[in-house]
Amino acid sequence: MTATVTVPEAATSWESCSAPVGARWSLNEITARSTELLPGTKKRQVERARGLAYLLEWLGTFPGDNWQQRWIAAGCDQAGTSWGQQDLIPYRKSLQGSAVIALVVLGVVRPSMLWLRTATPPHMFITYRSVVDSETFALLDEKLSTFHLSKTSKMLALNAMTLLRIRTGVPLLSVTASQFLRAEAEWKALRRTRSVGVVWQALQACGALSGEPADYRALQLEGRRTVPQLVDTYGVSNPRIRSLLIDYLTERAAALDYSSLAGLTRMLVRNFWTDIECHHPGQDTIRLPHDTATAWKQRLRYLSGGRERRDYFAHLTAVRAFYTDLAQWAITEPERWALWACPSPVSAAETSNLAKQKHQRQSRMHQRTRTLAPWLNALVSAAAKERAETAALLQAASQAAEGELLTVHGITYRRVVRGHYRDNGWPSVENLETGAVIWLRRAEETAFWSWAILEVLRLTGLRVEELVELTHTSIRRYDPTAGEATVLLHVAPSKTDRERLIPASPELASVLATIIRRVKGPDDTLPLVSRFDPLERSWGAKLPHLFQLRLGGVPRVLSTAGVRSFLGALAAKADCKDIDGTPLTFTPHDLRRIFATETVNSGLPVHIAQHLLGHLNLNTTQGYIAVYPEQVIRNYRSFIDNRRVFRPAQEYRDPTSEEWAEFENHFTLRRVALGTCHRPYGTPCIHEHACVRCPMLQVDPAQLPRLHELETNAVTRLEEAKQKTWLGEVAALEESLRHIREKQVQATQISDRVSSGAELYNGH
Repeated sequence: MTATVTVPEAATSWESCSAPVGARWSLNEITARSTELLPGTKKRQVERARGLAYLLEWLGTFPGDNWQQRWIAAGCDQAGTSWGQQDLIPYRKSLQGSAVIALVVLGVVRPSMLWLRTATPPHMFITYRSVVDSETFALLDEKLSTFHLSKTSKMLALNAMTLLRIRTGVPLLSVTASQFLRAEAEWKALRRTRSVGVVWQALQACGALSGEPADYRALQLEGRRTVPQLVDTYGVSNPRIRSLLIDYLTERAAALDYSSLAGLTRMLVRNFWTDIECHHPGQDTIRLPHDTATAWKQRLRYLSGGRERRDYFAHLTAVRAFYTDLAQWAITEPERWALWACPSPVSAAETSNLAKQKHQRQSRMHQRTRTLAPWLNALVSAAAKERAETAALLQAASQAAEGELLTVHGITYRRVVRGHYRDNGWPSVENLETGAVIWLRRAEETAFWSWAILEVLRLTGLRVEELVELTHTSIRRYDPTAGEATVLLHVAPSKTDRERLIPASPELASVLATIIRRVKGPDDTLPLVSRFDPLERSWGAKLPHLFQLRLGGVPRVLSTAGVRSFLGALAAKADCKDIDGTPLTFTPHDLRRIFATETVNSGLPVHIAQHLLGHLNLNTTQGYIAVYPEQVIRNYRSFIDNRRVFRPAQEYRDPTSEEWAEFENHFTLRRVALGTCHRPYGTPCIHEHACVRCPMLQVDPAQLPRLHELETNAVTRLEEAKQKTWLGEVAALEESLRHIREKQVQATQISDRVSSGAELYNGH
């Protein structure tokens, strides 16, 4: 991993840097250079010279050895938005602006980031780029044009580069990572971090920052800590105990991944020994008195807010394992560990409740799965609806003029300009019913990725880490026989360090094809992006990740926290609530449990589900799917077996050829105008052949025009019924309309899956 660049403590101050090149020039030198370098008519140059005379005369009244020191002493950097109101020049305010532009462009003063972001005169950045490093800025402008930015984002990126050039006083292609991070710290202090990533990317594309990582965040995000650093995070006072903890954790680290090591350190150091030192000063040995151990366990059981700690027994087990390991190691290496061998403050009986806690946790998960599973269809419908509506609204608004009204899905909007920028290609609209202004690019992006995340998780049962690690190379084509192709999804090793292949259904293949089409770049390939693993605290290789978003023009892999955020917002929009009105939230692991339950309950053998989920132990898979009591299922099966004993034997005989022919001919009668009826054999039509209301009808996509005719007819009849107050007819027609529209959505989804699946199979 790339080493972290240390930013100086005064990250937001540049006073320690050398003075600007023109800080010691005289008034005549400054005036001559401004006339030579700055554009403008002769009248403009005369006015600029007059403004410089007034401004420098005023700055000369403040102490300092150069103009930069006098600028700071005058309080100009802290003036902010009040700069324009200062009565510095009695002639005209325009002279003040023209003069200060000359001082900044010529390098006489170096204003603070606060002044540059709040008090810059108009056109100062444009003038600066035309005079200082103009060829470099032209090259960077050309590079930014290849990043698919809106006009607004491109302008903000150029302004950010100008700020970087002014604040560092160094040519942009010579800027170091340390200088960049110092400027970035100033941007962040002003809550202005937009375009920082794209500036870094553009500088690298022009040859600057060579040898640095492709994402500047790699210099800021903390990498892996060593065991001593992990222990010292929690401030152990006793040096002997500190050394013991470091030695013990170093021994354990060989068999643990980094996240597990960090978790064990937190349990043993922060929640055990540091707590002992805090509440029992003077304790200098791990042999704890009974009252000290009892008080610690009482404090450990509850969190600071009074809520009981769920992983209480896991902490007790870790502490007991610590003492047990020391006792066992003392036998093999007495010279190193025998000094620390002593009775554990946690007895075996206290950790026996760990199994009980596991069962309780499993029971909570089963209950959560039973609660959330009925809402999954509503969540899927809400995601698909929002995606379709935002896409249609974005397309309509992109073609509308400013102030033009447009109606999409029955709602009227007005095309508006967001902020101070026009014609940036990122339209915004105002909902005339609610008054809310919607930034459509972001809304459409959120709707699409919410839909994509939900679809992939519910159709595969992937862990959230496995989802964000999917790449274009994860999709494989398998041809076991000629003319038959299967799409396989290759899942990289994650939690269990075991890779696996998941057969992709046509519906999943359609979703993956849609994601690929969206992420592809202009060269018809997916951009290569490096992903930061927050658990292992390391950056991966550059890969064509599927779940990558363009944030400020820079492609970045979606984080696990982002996935959870998308699902949480989607559940809120779908208005998912429990029977008591409590809002429900979906997590990626909830969808994994629902997937496991539904696949096994649908007849998939549990050992096949184990391989699909990537479990090492079959009991783990059974824990996911054992939603209903085993005893009830076992007794019910026994009841069925006993009942069959007493049923007539002829019910279990082989059917005759006539009966089998009648059975086959029965299903030829299921073809109806809109598609095919899939109700069980031998059951009557409960809807009296009102097929459009029947959930067992699978609509033929070719019958969409017929459904549109039915919808038009129903709407006409509904208007007539409302006019004549036929309330019974109104209710019936509204119900029919609802079913007709559901069938239209079903037919459209089937058609999309077929077309997208064919495209994916063909290698696109």
